[in-house]
Amino acid sequence: EVEVFPAAKMFMGRIIGRGGITINDLQKRSGCDIQVNQDVPVGQDCQITIKGVRPGIETVKQMLRDIIEMGPNHPYAGGGGQYGGRGGGGGGGGGDRHQPG
Repeated sequence: EVEVFPAAKMFMGRIIGRGGITINDLQKRSGCDIQVNQDVPVGQDCQITIKGVRPGIETVKQMLRDIIEMGPNHPYAGGGGQYGGRGGGGGGGGGDRHQPG
C-alpha cells in the first residue's frame, strides 16, 4: 500500500534528522519505505510517501505525529527523548516505555 502524509516544510529537518538518521530509524522500525518530497511550492505542505503494509504505514504516521508534536525531544533517532542520539543522560521523565526486567 502507499499513503501520502502531508507535513509542513518547517518540520522536514526534524523528520529527516541529521544525515537522515531520523527517517532511517522510522523506516527500520516500521519496515516501510519512506520518501520525502520537499520540492513543493512555498506555503504548501511537503509530501511524505509511505510504502508498505497497512500496520507499518499506521506506525509511520504515528511516529511522524510524535516528531511533529514533541519537537526535538521525540523518542526516535536524532531526537532528545529516551532513545535519543547525542549525549544521552538526564533523560526526560515520564514516558510509558518500561520494559520488564
